[in-house]
Amino acid sequence: NWFFYRREFSGADANALPRGDLVIAYDALQKHSLDSIADIFAAIRERGVEMVLLTTNPNRKNPLKGRHWKYSRMDFHAAPFNLKAPIHAFSEGFSLNASHPTMPKRVELIPLPAESLTSAIDAIREEI
Repeated sequence: NWFFYRREFSGADANALPRGDLVIAYDALQKHSLDSIADIFAAIRERGVEMVLLTTNPNRKNPLKGRHWKYSRMDFHAAPFNLKAPIHAFSEGFSLNASHPTMPKRVELIPLPAESLTSAIDAIREEI
């Protein structure tokens, strides 16, 4: 069965995340604080989500402790997230200008084993 549920999932609203196998977060997590991302990851883990399709910016610096940027270009494979390698990366056509500040920008299908999310949540909470 397929269904799409569009809603902001941050803070207390993260608990409203429905159960499912896949969360699609295109340019969504980059707009949140590290604390909010930890809440979203916790909700994803609690709902048994197995994969996420999200936007990441490889080799970009992640927000520093105590900093919240209006829009962060995050690398979810670097600290404090350290998510596993993607099953597939979609990198074509996300920007027509290769010199654009969001480059490289990729959408990746990433497996989310519970232990990987727990490690990411713990590391994020240490950064806050």
